[in-house]
Amino acid sequence: MKRIAILYQAATPPPIRGVVKPLKPGGYRDSGADIGYALINAGIPLVTPGPCPAADDEETWTFPDTFSGIDQALQKGAEVLWANTTVYQDHPLEHYMDYIAVIGQDPQLVDRYEDKWVMNSWLASEGFLVPRAIQVRAGQEAACDDFAQETVVLKPVRGRGSQGVRKVQGKDQLRSEIHHWNTRLYGW
Repeated sequence: MKRIAILYQAATPPPIRGVVKPLKPGGYRDSGADIGYALINAGIPLVTPGPCPAADDEETWTFPDTFSGIDQALQKGAEVLWANTTVYQDHPLEHYMDYIAVIGQDPQLVDRYEDKWVMNSWLASEGFLVPRAIQVRAGQEAACDDFAQETVVLKPVRGRGSQGVRKVQGKDQLRSEIHHWNTRLYGW
């Protein structure tokens, strides 16, 4: 079996069409430790920063997704990189993909398919059922009037898990949340 090294997110990714996907505190080290623990228990060889990862110390399981972090993992014998991180075009991982196996998203596809609006549109075009949706940009809050009394789930176009997802009731609360995102989160 090939030896796997798990990467965590070390820095905030660049904006895509003006929207930044926020950095998760710890950069997914917690889930990287969970993955590593599961791999070891399944008998799969794991490369870690130190000689013996501690079950209660998530920092001992993963490498940063930087050039130096990936180089360190390779120097320690990694044959597969598990990208438990947010990738993007020109991510350091791209520079290694021609000669080492990678588990994770292709950085060249993220700009397009990580956008929830693009994905929902694609799913609908392929016949999947998706909820009724509209995309509201800064200055387009009048579109909220279509949801005068409805309960709405508001999602950022790019996000991490459920971060930024809000359940709102009616157009006034919807407008307020959109204004909050545009001013505080994105500086629009």
